[in-house]
Amino acid sequence: MRKRVLSYRVSLMILLVAIVLLLVPFYFDYRDLSDDYVSTAPSSSVESNLLEMRDSLKERMNTIDYSNNSSISQSSISQIASDRLRELPSKMRELADSENYSLDSGTRFGEPVMGPVNEQTQVFAIRVKSFDLLEDARLFRETLRDNGHDAFISSAKEVLADNILSEVVDHGVFVGPFLQVADTDEVLESINIQFGVESSVVGMSQ
Repeated sequence: MRKRVLSYRVSLMILLVAIVLLLVPFYFDYRDLSDDYVSTAPSSSVESNLLEMRDSLKERMNTIDYSNNSSISQSSISQIASDRLRELPSKMRELADSENYSLDSGTRFGEPVMGPVNEQTQVFAIRVKSFDLLEDARLFRETLRDNGHDAFISSAKEVLADNILSEVVDHGVFVGPFLQVADTDEVLESINIQFGVESSVVGMSQ
């Protein structure tokens, strides 16, 4: 009996791991951020939806009576998982286009949202240059890193109207983050002189 209960619990853990693996692509590009980057913005709507689905799945699993053999089967466990997994694509379609760019900000999921500096801005970055091709942006990012800068990429599409994004992707290369706008002055000037660009300071959130 104990072996069967253990087997069921192992199966449930495997299902939870499978759901986590489904979410990995949306956060794969976090490797572009500097190691000490910490998001100061509240969780995005997509994160809230995913956490809600996770908690709902756990709640349904907790209602299972493991002491009663007749109340659980492999098929019932599979049905619970299938119900939740089917919800993922529909949730994603409500929040992003076919290439996983947010319909709200235009930014690709998993990458920092960049925008103009305003009174609410708490984290800053330097926008150094933008590229039409992602490969060109990656090469320039590595050049900046080789010169001691914490460079990263944030790709975005222009938001044309509600739930409508441009087909053109802007692959921006940034340096940061900075917690005070004054901290950007010296770095910005150095980058402009060294690379012959006209950098600007922008706000950064997630």
